[in-house]
Amino acid sequence: MFSQPFQTFFLTAYPLNPGFRNPGRAETAKLISGVPYTQNELTLLREEYYNFTKYLLETYQNTKKSFAVMPVVTMDRWLSGRDFDDYENDRVCNANDNAPQARIDNMITYFQTISSGMRQAKQEVLAPGVNVYLTCEVNSVICPMEGGAKLGINSVVPHAGCDLVGYAAYEMGYTSYTRSDPGLITRTLDYMAAKTPDHPNFPGGKNIVISEVGIKEQLATDEGFT
Repeated sequence: MFSQPFQTFFLTAYPLNPGFRNPGRAETAKLISGVPYTQNELTLLREEYYNFTKYLLETYQNTKKSFAVMPVVTMDRWLSGRDFDDYENDRVCNANDNAPQARIDNMITYFQTISSGMRQAKQEVLAPGVNVYLTCEVNSVICPMEGGAKLGINSVVPHAGCDLVGYAAYEMGYTSYTRSDPGLITRTLDYMAAKTPDHPNFPGGKNIVISEVGIKEQLATDEGFT
């Protein structure tokens, strides 16, 4: 796949280590349980992303490819427990939007650990012509922006050590049906940029991306996505 003539890849890359996940579930359990990680879990997590980053750097140097590695997609699902069904109506922000602090702490630890492993790989493998970026993907920005809710963009991203922040475009897709506000998209992206630490490869805070594009164009069975 990576040999195809594309320069940028967004990779959904949850941990593969079975000891880090709750058997039988597709998501990383401790992201939503609030139970603190053990040191052994964090060591294994760091090693896995260190090895993955090292592989990408060594294999694809001088190809001008960039890999945006997303260890969690739609972060706010895990933080708040709310799904997109709750967002389809009037976008009312309330106390239910606040993520529990234990989940926020676990998410920060999760990303910081991965960031540390990836950073070590980049320091050891000085590979020209290839970039590997740790990417935080959030999916609920409007309630933090307008209602001050504690979610990924304002409670995790400032501390997580991510290079890029992706915006899963579902929220904007839903909200565009219920609002007539031509400034909403730019205001939302500017808010995200203000909460995201700058990266030297993206001067002026331009490290915000739309990380899931094409949802309205693909065929699916869920109503509204066909």
